[in-house]
Amino acid sequence: MKKIIILGGGISGLCSAYYLVKEGYDVTVIDKNDITNGASFINAGYIIPSHFISMAAPGMISKGIRWMFDSSSPFYIKPRLGFKFFK
Repeated sequence: MKKIIILGGGISGLCSAYYLVKEGYDVTVIDKNDITNGASFINAGYIIPSHFISMAAPGMISKGIRWMFDSSSPFYIKPRLGFKFFK
C-alpha cells in the first residue's frame, strides 16, 4: 500500500485525502493548526475559479468555468445532483 502525506488540513487537503483513501492509499494529513482557523474555516471551504488562475488575462473567467466541467482539467468538479443541498 502506498503511503501519502498531505500538508494542510483545509478543504483541498481533506478532500484530496478522502478520495485517496477511497482509492486505497494510506493517507496522513498534517496541519500546523486545528480546523478552527485558516483559509478554509474563514471562507467555509468556498472554492472559485478566480483563486487558481489570473483574472487579469482575457477570457480567464469563461475558461475557468469550462475547466470545472472538463474531467481532464486542473479544476474539474464532478457534477451531481444533491437533494440535501436544496433543503
